[in-house]
Amino acid sequence: MDDRSSDHAYSKGYALRTPRGTILPHTFRRTPAEAVATIFGDDEGLWDSARLEGMSCDLVYARVFIPRFFPSVAPKSEETAGAQ
Repeated sequence: MDDRSSDHAYSKGYALRTPRGTILPHTFRRTPAEAVATIFGDDEGLWDSARLEGMSCDLVYARVFIPRFFPSVAPKSEETAGAQ
């Protein structure tokens, strides 16, 4: 059987976090400035207002992987196992 345990990697970057502590995964970027720009663009006034309300830009690690929704090899069913 093919060992797919290494079909993932980890990446360090920055993402925005809401005042309630929810990480916004679509804001994950290489630098804090890039993460902030995903939502607030270049308007520092909007970002400053959001920070006063409790938003933050935090260092995060992301696990990057290839999703596997279906097995690539179907398991043998009891009906066909050992059949001739």
